[in-house]
Order: sequence, then structure tokens, then C-alpha cells
Amino acid sequence: MTVITHHIFTQATLFSLDKKFIIRCSTASFAQARNMLKGEGPDSQIVTLKPCHSKRQEIKDNNLPEQITVRFVRVLLETGSSEVLVTSLLDEIQFPTEEFLDIYHMLWGIEGFYAILKTCLNLENFSGKTVHSIYQDFYSTIYLTGLESILTADIDEQLAQKPTDNKQQVNRAVSFNAIKNQAVELLCSDEDSDVVINIYLLL
Repeated sequence: MTVITHHIFTQATLFSLDKKFIIRCSTASFAQARNMLKGEGPDSQIVTLKPCHSKRQEIKDNNLPEQITVRFVRVLLETGSSEVLVTSLLDEIQFPTEEFLDIYHMLWGIEGFYAILKTCLNLENFSGKTVHSIYQDFYSTIYLTGLESILTADIDEQLAQKPTDNKQQVNRAVSFNAIKNQAVELLCSDEDSDVVINIYLLL
């Protein structure tokens, strides 16, 4: 048995919903993950986790499982460093350890997107405290990210075609800040949309 110290509610909640998951472990994560990051033990190991004493009542109050069985998988990166993933995919034959490196690379796109939501768009700075206002903030933020992707797609493509020694890309911090300031005008203005878009792209 191992005490859950991080991601306790995330993993327990996913287990209670019968959802499969793969989560990257930080250096301050589970003891097994920390040891594996040091190069100790096998690249794949199955462990049963249970909450520490101070968290047990909280787990019960939320009707979450009091213990969960997970698998820790260590992947070796091209840089020579290692990362450890914790997953509910326990079957080592159906889900071979060597396939998790590709999954790890896929996770970066997802984590990068969440980083954009939290930093560039300040998602956690909610405009209200009610469930409705939080839903409203969340979905409007997701909408803005899609709108930003549409408006910058052509520019991204043009920049990608430049010579390799002069690679550039859209500065997301700038583009998201611009679209937050121009979104209302873009969506509600009687001005021709191309005009508003061109103004936006020049900001």
C-alpha cells in the first residue's frame, strides 16, 4: 500500500466514473514516481494507493474509492532524461510500456493547451462564484481559443513555409490578448468582418 499525496481527487474521481486516464507525475508526486525518476526499479509497476489518514474523511464525504490500483510507467526521452506516467491502463500486454513514449508526446499538446487557458487567458480568474458563471467563463474562454486558432491559421501556415533558418510563429500571448480586446467588436460590430479581422491581426 502507498499513501496518495497528489492528484488524490482527480484519480479517485476518474476511478469512480470508470474513466481511463494517463497523468504525468511531477517530481513532487508519489514516492514510486520519485524513485523511478531516480532510475530505480522496473519501467512498469502496478501499485495500490490509499489516502493518508488526514484525507480519508474527505474521500468518504465525496463518495470516492478509499483505495485505487494504478500503474506507473517510466519513459526515456530523446534527451536522455526520464518521465513517469501514472495510469489506469494496467494490462501490460494490451498496453505495452514502450508505447507510452508516443502517448507522452501527445500529452504535451494537451498540457500546453491548459497552460494557455491558465496563463494567457487567465481562466482561473472567474467573473463570479456561482456554478453558472464558472461554466459561462469556461466555455467563453474555450470559444475564444477556437476563434484565435481560426484567425491565426493562415499566418501560422505562412510562417511555417519560411526558410528553416528563419522560423517564426505566432506569439500566443500577444494574439490572445488582442482577441480578448477585439472579440466583442468582431462578433457584434456592423463593420465588415474582414476589416475587423485585419485590425485584430495588426495588433
